Amino acid sequence: MGKGADGGASVNNGHPAARVEAAKWRWALTETELERIRVYSYKPGVYTHLDNLLTPYWNWAVTLLPSWAAPNLVTFVGLLTVVFWTVVFLVQSPDLKQPIPGWQVVAYAVGLFFYQTLDAIDGKQARRTNSSSPLGQLFDHGCDALVLLLCMVATAVALQMGTTWKTMLLFCNIELVFYMAQWEEYHTGTLNWSNGWFGVTESQFAQMIVFVITGVCGVELWRTPLYPLIPLQVLDKPGYTLEGAALVTFTFVTGHMFLSSVGRVVPASAAKLPPAELGDKRVGLAPGLLQLVPYVALMVVGYLLATGPGAEVFERHAALQLLGTGIAATHIISRMIVHHMAKNSVLLHDLATPGLLALAAAALNLYAPRLGLAAAPPVPPERALLAALSVTMAAYLWYLVGSVRDMCRHLSIRCFHLGPPHWAVKVQ
Repeated sequence: MGKGADGGASVNNGHPAARVEAAKWRWALTETELERIRVYSYKPGVYTHLDNLLTPYWNWAVTLLPSWAAPNLVTFVGLLTVVFWTVVFLVQSPDLKQPIPGWQVVAYAVGLFFYQTLDAIDGKQARRTNSSSPLGQLFDHGCDALVLLLCMVATAVALQMGTTWKTMLLFCNIELVFYMAQWEEYHTGTLNWSNGWFGVTESQFAQMIVFVITGVCGVELWRTPLYPLIPLQVLDKPGYTLEGAALVTFTFVTGHMFLSSVGRVVPASAAKLPPAELGDKRVGLAPGLLQLVPYVALMVVGYLLATGPGAEVFERHAALQLLGTGIAATHIISRMIVHHMAKNSVLLHDLATPGLLALAAAALNLYAPRLGLAAAPPVPPERALLAALSVTMAAYLWYLVGSVRDMCRHLSIRCFHLGPPHWAVKVQ
């Protein structure tokens, strides 16, 4: 994540005649947004020690790619690998409780390593083929957000976590970390993925290690009591296991990263950003906190749908519900990425996606009896949830496909192929 964010397709710098032609077909973005995106420049954070250690391997790996392979295609192939193994997991364990063969869990780690490699070299492929474009950041980080979600669900399956509070805590932690990185980039202009010691690469390798250990040693290893493994009497309590310790540790790490992001955004101001970077942005603590409201609201809605009167439905459709809520989160993240590149002002309604509103409506339907609004949920909870998830997926795909299509037409490029698109050639 982030190493290849400047990956894209071949750039024509938006031939004027091509842009006029493309303006007739805009789906998601305005002309002003597209013009600002056209001149956008990506500013990555620092590399970690592991990044530097792996750079020779990545430099070698990119030489294996054919010169006709567009950087976005490279990332997409990696994404499909993770999608494939996640589907394999969910077919066998839709309730997140059924055991998965050890070799498949190890294979997931291999697939994740394959994705990590392609994700790291897509930017190198862009520079190698002189095909960098702003589309690369949206596509690269959009794929990262999806892989993050899929790996979280796969982890819950591999560890047989089921529909417990631990599953929702893991979900909220992982999604929050990714959103905070995009949120911070909007306010500071720099995507801060790491602190020099621990970053995205390390987190991906940590996930791979979890899958390998689980596949080789079995899920029972994570149920090992902390006491007497750690000879502290205070740990001699039911439920104090390696799994719980890992989750608590991850939660503290998430909290630290959250506070670190806030600490870097607090001093941010319009005066500290170059005019070319500022645009119409509203930066600083006050607007920043408002931009967190939709995301926090989504996490609360997801929790409400998974607990209380929603527990029974969550039990039957655990994976589907997590994926749906995660897609809604990815939609919000994608909007934040686009608003950053387009240097837009971000208000509450800009991040209140149809998916968030649909899931909130499903939660309101579910809790209507408790709120005294109805004797029973007006719509059967299962049907309301499936309808909300359908709206969530449709809205996300419309925005994603529309944004990619608009950028491709405005920049006179193709998403998965090198060279100018046929319609851009005609207008030249």
